[in-house]
Amino acid sequence: APFIVIIPNASAEAAAAGRARVELFGALGVPAVTLDLAALDPRSDSVARTLARATGIWFPGGLQSRLARHLMGTPALDSIRARL
Repeated sequence: APFIVIIPNASAEAAAAGRARVELFGALGVPAVTLDLAALDPRSDSVARTLARATGIWFPGGLQSRLARHLMGTPALDSIRARL
């Protein structure tokens, strides 16, 4: 079954961007969750496990440097690379 992880941290309004995408996928009948890496620890095993379960990962637009700041050198980035 599909399971989408939304990582909205490139957006200046990450929380709102994440909620909007979860609603969008939900309207299509696809389960989705937001991983706001500013609010969670991207080095945690729980974040890496959530990413490992994903059948898709969605990055809403914005400044990629914001996203990179949260991901560089973390297990979360390793999980994303493994999904690719």
